[in-house]
Amino acid sequence: MALFGRAEDKEALLKRIEAKGYATVEEKRDLLRRLAGEEVRQEVLLRFLLAEDADLARFAVEAFGRSRDPRAVDPLLTALSGLPRSRWRPCIQALHALEAPLVLERVAQLLGGKRAEVRALALEVLAAHPKAHEQIHILKVGLRDPDERLRVRAVQILQGGLGEAIVRYLLREQLSNPDDAVRHAAILLLAQDPDPDLIEVFFDLLPSEPARVQETMIRGLGRMLRGGGAVADRVLERMLPLLAADDERIREAAAKLLAATPDKLALLRRFLQYAKGLAFWLRDRSFSAIAKVSDDLTDAVRTLLADEDVDVVVGASVLAQKSGEPGLLEALEQVLRRDLDWWVKVPVLETVATFKDDRVRRILLRALDDEELSTAALASLGLRAEPSTMEEVMRFLGDERRGLRRAALQALRAYKDPVLIAALERIARGDSDGDCRMLALEILEDYGAQGVATAESIRLSWLGHPSSPGAPSSSLTMVNPDLNPRQ
Repeated sequence: MALFGRAEDKEALLKRIEAKGYATVEEKRDLLRRLAGEEVRQEVLLRFLLAEDADLARFAVEAFGRSRDPRAVDPLLTALSGLPRSRWRPCIQALHALEAPLVLERVAQLLGGKRAEVRALALEVLAAHPKAHEQIHILKVGLRDPDERLRVRAVQILQGGLGEAIVRYLLREQLSNPDDAVRHAAILLLAQDPDPDLIEVFFDLLPSEPARVQETMIRGLGRMLRGGGAVADRVLERMLPLLAADDERIREAAAKLLAATPDKLALLRRFLQYAKGLAFWLRDRSFSAIAKVSDDLTDAVRTLLADEDVDVVVGASVLAQKSGEPGLLEALEQVLRRDLDWWVKVPVLETVATFKDDRVRRILLRALDDEELSTAALASLGLRAEPSTMEEVMRFLGDERRGLRRAALQALRAYKDPVLIAALERIARGDSDGDCRMLALEILEDYGAQGVATAESIRLSWLGHPSSPGAPSSSLTMVNPDLNPRQ
């Protein structure tokens, strides 16, 4: 021997190492350095691998790598099969250090075995191979394993080849696999680097998968959204209709996708333009889904309220109502000040009325003086029924426009203030519009005994004076006079 002069010196050194005949870790490592490059018997190297000593294992792996002796494959596999999973790594490293084709042959044979633990060992040996994803013929065996955990592990081993067509093809095949665990494992991998060809497949799967898998697909689709261009357009084309889907889980999944995109503003604007073609109730549940899953849309909604597209403004006002964020009130008020059609401003005013803020009263009272908004303002004031606004509503009871008188009566119904009984009686007895008289009479009956008595008195007056306003007709006549009874 070049280093020791006599073989017994090397053997003595090996025995000293195995017997832990050293005082410190550094001394042990020095002994191993003195052995570096020397040929060591296979059985000794196996003992080093099994000694649960990282330094000895590293030495043995390097020694096996230098020897490249395929005769070591079976002894290593035999040793490996007797170890708990936590101690597999050194032996597996030694197997691959041999760079022997026989390793993969043995893996393929072990995967055909009856014992699940042996098949699991074979897959872990394969997983450590530097080109494991290329062993498609072996992995296909793993994908058919009777043990679900091992089928999933076979899918996971494909991760290293996501950039290769054959691997992606094999993974895509698993998207139609009835085995949930295998399908979910494939989705997890494909969503890491999503292919545009997956857009339709992911959207088709989205409704039926559990929430955690939906999250995975949403993240994958979100990556494609961030790329922009034609691919993002394809994602949006499939996503927007799902925001109005019947299934709440699907709506929320689509809303999460929208919320996950970095350019929420552009995406929300596009959705609001799309939503104008939906029925009101579909729009409403779409907006509810968005508001439920989005952490903060305040800045985006504020910007959209100032948009030039009036359909976007109307949709943004609904989103503002869903969020209830007080910081949006000023932006909503600015919409009311713009030169826009009444049908744009009315839903904005109705949204303002839902905010719990002292500024709302001022905004609604100012809207009373806007001819196009006064009816909506009266309705909104009625929803709030604040005592401080009752007199402002009451002044419309004398308005010459019967539509506004009716709106004022409807609004006052919510105030429940006995002070109103006299005004309601006056309307019921003398308003020129029959609908206003009947509505006032109905509201009077909401005021307990006093209101009921007043309403009954009015009805009796109608009976005593058939020609009085609001009194029901006392006789019926036919259009054909020949059919009327003779007087």
